Amino acid sequence: MQRRSAGSSGAQRLAAIPLFEGVSPGELNMLGRILDVVVAEPGEVLMAEGGQGFEVMMIEEGSAEVLQRGERINVMEPGDFFGEIAVLSDGAPRTATVVALTPLQGLVFTAHFARTMHDRLPRVGERMQQAVRERRERDAGAGTPRD
Repeated sequence: MQRRSAGSSGAQRLAAIPLFEGVSPGELNMLGRILDVVVAEPGEVLMAEGGQGFEVMMIEEGSAEVLQRGERINVMEPGDFFGEIAVLSDGAPRTATVVALTPLQGLVFTAHFARTMHDRLPRVGERMQQAVRERRERDAGAGTPRD
């Protein structure tokens, strides 16, 4: 997996992710400066079940499968994000593994910046919390949590 700074294109790239809909251009510029881009090949692990949760990733291009105990529980596509449950739980262990299914490009925030973004940008924070609630409700029905 390759990782680099998003550089000057960060704000523009974030604007294309539904999580950031309605965020002001100034806020997008601020976030874009602290954003990294990850490129992965099919089969590469993006996050591992049981690992510490120190990043939130948003899929920009490609798709990834979410596995729990080796079983596929979801497929994520562009605009989807993951890792927020562990990050918002202060680095709790990941509850799922995420593996690239296709060539994938993702946008990544470290835990520190993801929590800051959650706290300081109410729209983004509420969307992240809504995703956490939906995933926990869905998983409660299945009997297992996931990230």
